[in-house]
Amino acid sequence: MTSRAFFAVLLLAILTAAGCSSDKVEKGRRLIDSEPEKAIALFQEAEKERGECFDCLIYTGLAYERMGSAAHALTSYERAMQMPDAAARPEPVAERLLGLYETAHGKAGDATEKLAIARKAAELEKALKVARPWASMFLVDKYLADMKAAAEKGDEAEVRKIADFCMGLALPAEMKNGFATDATLALQSAFINRATKKFQETLATAFAEKGWFDSETSNIIFRNQFVIPSKAEDPEFNPDSPGFSAALRKGACLPLHAMVSEAVSLSAPMLGLKGIDNAGLNLVFQDLYKKAVAGFAQYGGEKRAPNGQPYLCMIQVPMKDFVASLFRFAE
Repeated sequence: MTSRAFFAVLLLAILTAAGCSSDKVEKGRRLIDSEPEKAIALFQEAEKERGECFDCLIYTGLAYERMGSAAHALTSYERAMQMPDAAARPEPVAERLLGLYETAHGKAGDATEKLAIARKAAELEKALKVARPWASMFLVDKYLADMKAAAEKGDEAEVRKIADFCMGLALPAEMKNGFATDATLALQSAFINRATKKFQETLATAFAEKGWFDSETSNIIFRNQFVIPSKAEDPEFNPDSPGFSAALRKGACLPLHAMVSEAVSLSAPMLGLKGIDNAGLNLVFQDLYKKAVAGFAQYGGEKRAPNGQPYLCMIQVPMKDFVASLFRFAE
C-alpha cells in the first residue's frame, strides 16, 4: 500500500472517531509530509493529554518513516498493534509493520537479531495469511538444521518442540508437507540414537544372557531349532507334499514371534515404549522377519530323509535396525 493510500485510510478513521477531528492528532497529521518532527511532537503531546491512543501511535510511526527512522517507526507500530482496539480498526498497520520487518531483517547482520525479527514477522504472516511468507520460510530453513542437530543428540523433546513450532507457521502446503516428512525422519533418528545408547547401557547384558545379542558384532539374534517330525506324526511334513517347505519354515520360524514379543516387552521400560499391542508386535516381527534365514542345521544328504533332522530359522540384524523397528512404540 502506498503512503498516500495509507493516509487516506487513516484520515477516514480519524474523522469518524469521536473527539479526534480538531485535536492535536489531526494537526500533526497535516504536518507529517512537510515537518515530521513537529508532527511527532504534537502526537506525543496528545498522548500525554489523552493517554496512549491508537491514532497517535500509527501517525507517529508514519512520521518516523518520513524521517527515515525505521526502528522508531517499528516501535510505534508494535505498540499500536498491542492495543485492545487494534483488531477492530481498519488501518493496515499490520501490513506496514510486516514490510518494515522484512527491510530490517534484510539489513540485520547479527543472526540472533535476524531470528528475533523473523519470529515477530511470522506471527503477522499467520494473521494476514500472506501469499509470500518470507519470515516463516526463513525460520523453517533455520530450525530444520537445529532439528537435525537435536536428532543427532537423541533429543526427542527438542525435535518435537521445533517440529510443533514450524508446523504452526504460515507455510505453503507443499513446504509444510515436506517439513512434516523431515520432522518424522528427525524424530525417528532421535529415537534411534537415544535408544541405541540406552540399549547398550541397560539391555545389552540381559539380551546377551538370553542369546539375543552378540556384543562383538552388535547384532540382535533370534534363533530357533526345529526337529522335523515324521510324516506319520504330521502329514504336512511328508517330503513329497507340495506344502512341505512352507511347513518347515512355519514350524521353525513362527516361534521367533514369541521371542521378538518378549524382547520388545523387556525393552519397553528402558526405552520408554508405549502402546504396545498385538498389531504393533506383528508389524515389528514382519520388519525383522524380512531378514530371516532358514535351513537344515546339519545336512544329511539327499539320500537321508529330512524327517527327524534339525531345521534352523534365524533372524540376525544390527542392533540399530532392531531399535528402529521399535519406533512405532515411541512415546
